[in-house]
Amino acid sequence: MQYKDAIAEKTLECDNNQSSKTASDRPLLSWEEIFIYNNPAKQNLGKMTSQEELDNITRLAAYICQSAIALIYLTDGTQQWFASEGSLEGLQISTDSACYAYAVLHKDLLIIEDTWQDTKLSTTPLATFSHSVRFYVGIPLINCKGDSLGCLCVMDVKPRQFTNLQKEGLQILANHVTNQLESHHRTSQVLRESETSFQLLVQSVKDYAIFMLDRNGYVITWNEGAEKIKGYKPEEIIGQHFSRFYPQEDILRGKPNRVLKMAATEGGFEDEAWRVRKDGSRFWANVVITPLRDESGKLKGFAKVTRDITERKRAEEQLIHNAFHDALTGLPNRALFIERLAHQVRQAKRHPGYLFAVLFLDIDRFKTINESLGHAVGDSVLKAIAQRLETIFKSTDAIARFGGDAFTILLEDIASISEATHFAHQINQELAFPFYIQDKEIFINVSIGIALNFNTLTQPDDLLRDAEIAMFRAKTEGRARYQVFDASMHDRAVRRLQLENDLRRAISGDELKLFYQPILSLTTGNIAGFEALLRWQHPQKGWVYPGEFIPLAEETGLILPMDLWVLRESCRQLKQWQIQYPNHRHLTINVNLSGQQFSQPNLLEKIDLILAETGLDAQYLKLEITEAFLINKPEAASATLKLLKKRQIKLAIDDFGTGYCGLNYLHRFPLDTLKIDRSFVSKLGVEREVSIIVEAIVSLAHNLGMEVVAEGIETREQQAQLQAMQCECGQGYLFSKPVDREAAQLLIASSSL
Repeated sequence: MQYKDAIAEKTLECDNNQSSKTASDRPLLSWEEIFIYNNPAKQNLGKMTSQEELDNITRLAAYICQSAIALIYLTDGTQQWFASEGSLEGLQISTDSACYAYAVLHKDLLIIEDTWQDTKLSTTPLATFSHSVRFYVGIPLINCKGDSLGCLCVMDVKPRQFTNLQKEGLQILANHVTNQLESHHRTSQVLRESETSFQLLVQSVKDYAIFMLDRNGYVITWNEGAEKIKGYKPEEIIGQHFSRFYPQEDILRGKPNRVLKMAATEGGFEDEAWRVRKDGSRFWANVVITPLRDESGKLKGFAKVTRDITERKRAEEQLIHNAFHDALTGLPNRALFIERLAHQVRQAKRHPGYLFAVLFLDIDRFKTINESLGHAVGDSVLKAIAQRLETIFKSTDAIARFGGDAFTILLEDIASISEATHFAHQINQELAFPFYIQDKEIFINVSIGIALNFNTLTQPDDLLRDAEIAMFRAKTEGRARYQVFDASMHDRAVRRLQLENDLRRAISGDELKLFYQPILSLTTGNIAGFEALLRWQHPQKGWVYPGEFIPLAEETGLILPMDLWVLRESCRQLKQWQIQYPNHRHLTINVNLSGQQFSQPNLLEKIDLILAETGLDAQYLKLEITEAFLINKPEAASATLKLLKKRQIKLAIDDFGTGYCGLNYLHRFPLDTLKIDRSFVSKLGVEREVSIIVEAIVSLAHNLGMEVVAEGIETREQQAQLQAMQCECGQGYLFSKPVDREAAQLLIASSSL
């Protein structure tokens, strides 16, 4: 049911039954129900403005009272009204009407059915009516505090009767008007307070530049944060276009106007970019632009918030730099080098014939610098090397510290392999000049491996691997040189890796065997002892000799467990023979001790433990140490040898003459035996000078209180010459090859005392 139909029905009912209606009678529908269920404005109140709501109420009031016009007067001087169509002729409306004055003064309902006849307002000076107004009803609009907000009035050009039902309906409408006005007032007050608080907040914020632009981008407000960040005072910037905050290159590209269009069409815009202060300096800014629209959706302007993020950007850039650069030298690090190398690989795949090279540099004996001069000096050397490399290459991006004492260099778009070798040669020349660190003159050399992208399918890791393999080859061939990678190097590296894996399994299994070569007295011909020699019985390859796997064991550190195994097994075996052949208790066992094992801090404890486990008397154990180790670390070697000597363990210097040991060193070591290397013995009787050297060695050893053992005796002539030189003992194929345990037992059993 539409509200006009419902009201018409109510009005007709009122006219026909007015005389019989009592106070307790209620209509089928109340005015409240008619207003709520049939008023489109009430049904859509959430979607309507205050003006639309009041217009609908005045329309409904005029209809209820069947009057020409209904008005709402407000005490704040504004007015909202509605007049029924076709009923305004001759009606004069004035804001000084009696309804308004009476409602304000008396706060009571005023009903005048005929203004020409009614005299109730004759005592009220303000209550005057226009001559055209004959019917008048006014209801004051009183809020919950008792204040008058205005009044709702109904007027007509002819006298009318006003029924109780109409009074009830008009009162309901008046209540709704009051509620609407109070709600609007509260909302307006909250908005005003919110706007005031927001303005105070915006003005007090100093870390954010918050300001408003009109729809064309001109500044219309400016807060204290904007002045702090951008440098402009309000009077300097208000009215100016916001494009002055952008760098010149952005202005030329039209970025300021473009971002406003984006903000308007997309509902906002956010950006992190350079901005310009008043003094022309630049800063990194986070900018948020929000479009402002009126109730109809029309663009009014923009709100712009800017934050200075320069420090954050610097921190981010520093983090990125740290992630891809070496902290010590400042050069690109491994990660950045691999990334650039990958780019070169992609370039080569796109362009057949494109050639580039990777150089892998490793400092020779850098560990010695750290150990002798300290890590601080070592770090200074690395920085000095980086600086010297930078003088050779145009771009520091081509150089990287790969880790430790290794550097890598990327040579892009080279013509041939000779260009790469030219740079390698130049590097060696430049680094050969001394470095002066903390008043010390330091000389260094580097070994360089070179790998080129001859294979278009090559990956970055493959090139780095190949360059490193070539570098290791340069080291094995004498250091201070360069080597260009070839496929055979990779094959050898693969075989070496396989050999290392096999050797690890051999140590944990039962593939390692001990052979024993007898050492004979050249005077009596009797066996004085044995030298324990390690052999490896590979399950597929058969016997592998020490020359193949000992260097690998030393490089990988596997020599340490191997040495202990040999020492324990040798002592156990000799003790067993001494028990089995008591007449040969004088036999000794010679065990080779690697330089790495000799440098272990717990070496003496391990030897003591092995002797205790096997029950061998220490005087029958003879440890052989290489000449090269004694030369490299004479002080440490001398201290350890003296402690071993206190335990009655015999000490021998092995391969004498091959390490060019200075004679001034030899007397410092408490040695029992000097072993002449086979390279000298093999030339006895062939080269006169060698015979003179061997004779001098024997004489020197005797003068220092040492016995002499000659290795590698293969002929009777060699034996005779050594006997003539009074060399005490010898070993070699002339007497016996190294034999296994069972064969060694037979030699012992057949040997005379």
